[in-house]
Amino acid sequence: MIARLAVIALTLVALRPAAAGPYCGTFSDTAPADGTVLPVAPTIALVAEDSYYDGDRQAKATARAIRATIDGKRVALATRDVRTKDGLLRFVTIQSRREGKLVVTVKGRYNETESSYTISKAWTAPEAVGVTLSRGRDTRLGPYRRIGELAILRADAPVIAFSLRWRRDHDDTWRVLPLPSSTKDGKSEARLGQTMCGMVENVPLRFLEAGIEAELTAWLPNGKTVPITLPDPLVIPPRSQ
Repeated sequence: MIARLAVIALTLVALRPAAAGPYCGTFSDTAPADGTVLPVAPTIALVAEDSYYDGDRQAKATARAIRATIDGKRVALATRDVRTKDGLLRFVTIQSRREGKLVVTVKGRYNETESSYTISKAWTAPEAVGVTLSRGRDTRLGPYRRIGELAILRADAPVIAFSLRWRRDHDDTWRVLPLPSSTKDGKSEARLGQTMCGMVENVPLRFLEAGIEAELTAWLPNGKTVPITLPDPLVIPPRSQ
């Protein structure tokens, strides 16, 4: 189960006198989605968002303690952390070649979350990963009139993270941006535009509306990467009427 917990922690309350307000920051424990079949010695990703209040970053995301078991027996793991525009990606590689039920437990400050997977030698990597493009919104702070506009790239295979290479046009400089894999309805999504309840832009919305040159790469659970074909230019779809 992918648990999303509003980060309205005591540390943030201490920074702001109000008990409620336009706070944004959630913790999504693992990608790909809960229940996914994984290869032997898989890599998954933990996603932690930074904490924001009214457009200002209050705290950077920090890595959480992790425990992994296969069929109830604890297994070793290796980690690698990568900063994103608005948070932290922690890649976790299971250092065991056993098959079975993998349970990953993430210990937060106030709770624990679990995600479970099936590790199978029968897993095969997709030869290609396709995406569908749509427009979405981050409405977590809708009552405060803070709404993020997003270009959503939904993958047709389980993806643990993405890497985006983009520029405005051929006269611009290429930029490289690591992106978390957001899971929704069991699918993997890359989200471009106004993240963090509209408080952060990983790619400026005005550039997405005009169209950008973009190359997207998918990170798979076997640690390999697969290039994804995107429209050229990549343009965020218009708002639905």
